[in-house]
Amino acid sequence: MPVDGDRILIVDDESSVREVLSSLLADEGYGVLAAATAEEGLERMEGADISVALDDIKLPGMDGIGLLAEIKRRSPSTEVVMMTSYASLETAVAAIRRDAYDYIQKPFEDLEEPCAVVRRAVEKRDLTRKNRELLERLTLVAARLAGALLRAQPRRDRGVVG
Repeated sequence: MPVDGDRILIVDDESSVREVLSSLLADEGYGVLAAATAEEGLERMEGADISVALDDIKLPGMDGIGLLAEIKRRSPSTEVVMMTSYASLETAVAAIRRDAYDYIQKPFEDLEEPCAVVRRAVEKRDLTRKNRELLERLTLVAARLAGALLRAQPRRDRGVVG
């Protein structure tokens, strides 16, 4: 189940794809932003914390691979799922190498597929954030403990001649 505040960005030049995905994901409880071009998608991202972007590979202007790179540059924690009607091994490899979370083919054989991929991507993003927060807390606790241990040592152990 989506966490309150999870926003999904859909970037596809086909209005029917945007409408279907927007409706499906809104029904799942996500906030949805949609755009027809990469440039419009980047504008929609301004000031919005996007959990997952669904990004068509073939777009007018900047293509989907360029959009993927720009999304990751602006918001590294946003998971990006690439979509295409023109699947090729080369584009799949290019997308994954640029840190795409997944790659799905249109038309969708089952409308549950994009929803399931988005759910998994949101879960991964949430787990990555929690892990980062725990690591930061652990680092802080370790630093405090190291400082306390240094303060507790007798002065002669620290190389100070008394």
